[in-house]
Amino acid sequence: MAGRFASEADDGASRRADSQSSAIDDLSLVERIRSTSLTLDLSHRLTPLSTMNLRLNSQRSSSGRNDLFSRQNQVELRWQTRVTPDSTASAALRRARYINGLSASNETAVTASYGVRF
Repeated sequence: MAGRFASEADDGASRRADSQSSAIDDLSLVERIRSTSLTLDLSHRLTPLSTMNLRLNSQRSSSGRNDLFSRQNQVELRWQTRVTPDSTASAALRRARYINGLSASNETAVTASYGVRF
């Protein structure tokens, strides 16, 4: 089983790319945005032709205001196999929770793909 762990944090001032714009948005209301992320990837080879991957991801952004924050937690389980020397198939299940300010939503997704190289 192979694994990878990554963590990142950024605590800096936000500023407009276009200083001439007078548009008002969430980022124009605060001076500092703090963002952190944490990712754990695990991979296991089931057979010489197939693998199973698990990804856990958490991202968080916040400011000095209580209503300007976001949080995202995601779990994805993916199976991939080589069908022929020139084709692969995969299936994935993803579950996520998103929180933005005062609203929240959940997501559950099942995806499948088949790829051919020619």
